[in-house]
Amino acid sequence: MSELARTPLSTNLGLEQAGAPVAILAIPPGTDLRSEGAGAAKLVSTNRALRELSDDTGLNLLASLVDAPALARAIADSVDTPGLPQRIVVENECPAGCLRELAVEAVAAEREDEDEDQLVVITLLDLSEQKRIERELRAAVADRDRWIHELRSRVKTNFQIVSSLVYLGSQSADGDVGQLVTRTQRRIRSLALIHESLLRSPGPLEADFSHYLRELVGELPEARQVADETGGVRVEIDCRDIRLPVDVAVPCALIFEELLHNAMAHAFPADRATSPEAPTVWLSLVESPRCVRLEVRDNGVGLPTAIDPRSPKTLGLRLVRTLAGQVGGRLRLVRTRPAHLWLEIPKTRIRHRGETGDSAEDLA
Repeated sequence: MSELARTPLSTNLGLEQAGAPVAILAIPPGTDLRSEGAGAAKLVSTNRALRELSDDTGLNLLASLVDAPALARAIADSVDTPGLPQRIVVENECPAGCLRELAVEAVAAEREDEDEDQLVVITLLDLSEQKRIERELRAAVADRDRWIHELRSRVKTNFQIVSSLVYLGSQSADGDVGQLVTRTQRRIRSLALIHESLLRSPGPLEADFSHYLRELVGELPEARQVADETGGVRVEIDCRDIRLPVDVAVPCALIFEELLHNAMAHAFPADRATSPEAPTVWLSLVESPRCVRLEVRDNGVGLPTAIDPRSPKTLGLRLVRTLAGQVGGRLRLVRTRPAHLWLEIPKTRIRHRGETGDSAEDLA
């Protein structure tokens, strides 16, 4: 062992140039470190990184750790499992008086003769910088989350302000202008509901669409009661737990709002023929391996034959067609009673949100 102690580690194990402080200990045969402690080990050699610590701090530091029971257990465990590193983390005072965390790693070398000393390589890793970076990253993530929440809250507040301003404007508007202003207010409210869903979502870019649809229906005065003698329209929702990325959820939210409004406003006119069926609108959002399917249908009078889905004249249908193109979906409809419209959004469009979609396709 004396010869080993006099030669540098670069000759022994190639560790002389290692950046981390390294020492080699020798464990005499028959030594029980768990009962005798780490002091039973002999310091054989050190590398340059350990020797260059000021005022032999590296040696003093190692000596202060030798008597630690945890270090003794780590060395003993490494002897039991040669080649597998055993690590402990300890606190130590640095030369400047500050506390630092050190990872002490022990790896036992294979030995051919049971009568030889067991060599154990001890590596000291200063975790202070790593811990500092981890603390800064955690603080940065907390700041980011706080700012995201603040931004979302401000967006929600701004939607409420705009909606209120539009509502005040509708009070002084008459006829078609008043109806247009009211529709604009509902569209704004639809966007606000999606952003409120984002506030509740565990993911920053996903909206709970099932929750959104139920809130959307709850916003419609004419849909708050089931169909009975008061003339209410029943709205049934079939939407499982589906979360959509925000750039797909927002267009889908506006499409649902527009189609639902059209059904409520035009599918059940007061002069329609008496029907034994209760006036009902069905909203559906289902997911398949190939696509997400958005569907709206009703048992009303059906769509007028004058409506051309390929070149719609009304603002609402033009908006629906444009939004369908934004999400790369295929919009289809059946104009006869019952009216039936559905939009299929390819899964590839949802997974790769940066890609542009195909133009919407309307089929009569």
